[in-house]
Amino acid sequence: MGLKRISWRKGLTKETDERVSKAAEKSSKTKKRLFKEGKLIPHNKGKKFSEESKIKMRKAWTPKRRREQSKRNITMNTGEKHTKEHIMKNRLAHLGKNNHFYGEKHTKETKEKMKKSWTSERRKKHAETSKMNAIGRKASDETRRKMREQRIGEKNSFYGKKHTKETLNRISGENAVNWRGGISFEPYGKEFNNHLREQIRQRDQYRCQQCFRHQSELRTKKNNPRKLDIHHINFIKTDNNPQNLISLCLNCHNQTQFNREQWTRYFQDRIGGMI
Repeated sequence: MGLKRISWRKGLTKETDERVSKAAEKSSKTKKRLFKEGKLIPHNKGKKFSEESKIKMRKAWTPKRRREQSKRNITMNTGEKHTKEHIMKNRLAHLGKNNHFYGEKHTKETKEKMKKSWTSERRKKHAETSKMNAIGRKASDETRRKMREQRIGEKNSFYGKKHTKETLNRISGENAVNWRGGISFEPYGKEFNNHLREQIRQRDQYRCQQCFRHQSELRTKKNNPRKLDIHHINFIKTDNNPQNLISLCLNCHNQTQFNREQWTRYFQDRIGGMI
């Protein structure tokens, strides 16, 4: 009887033996080279998943599993940043004809599904999360300029278009993201007059207390001078105590309409430090 041949790496792993590690690396490089040369064909090339397999994968990809994967990715990338070279390679890999969706369009059925999934509650949560992450952050002048250039004129995705009556009904009134039960129609207190507003601007040295732009820099769409808005920190229009009022430019004032509790705490701390 002949002796049974036993592999030299039986029981060894890449972590425990350097020879196994080098052999695995060499094998990996060889496979990549053969793939590029077309000498080695992937086992699933030209094949497609059956509808049954797709359903199974969708069911397996539960919300809990997605959250766990997201946490795992965040933990792995904490404190790390992609290099400019890596970002450019990643961008080119998905640009134009390299994009898996290049030349294709969503079907009417798919569009309807996306519309139904994008409920008013989901829109509100998304808006609040986005604004909460942005609180206290200030975009540089260069970043603002780039953002403006990307969305101005014909570059704007909504250029030359108008909302249909059906869409306006769907996004206005009680269906609006920032709907608060109609409190915006409530009247201001009698004390909230021009004299009080001017006092608050003077106290804040005529600067927006979020982006710190001076009132002299503010302009309307017609390029006319514009005064700073006076914002009620707790969003109660009848509470005109000076400690509840703060000067904001129009852009910063509009941002406060989302995630109001966070903004209330943020400005209360700001006013507390000023007084």
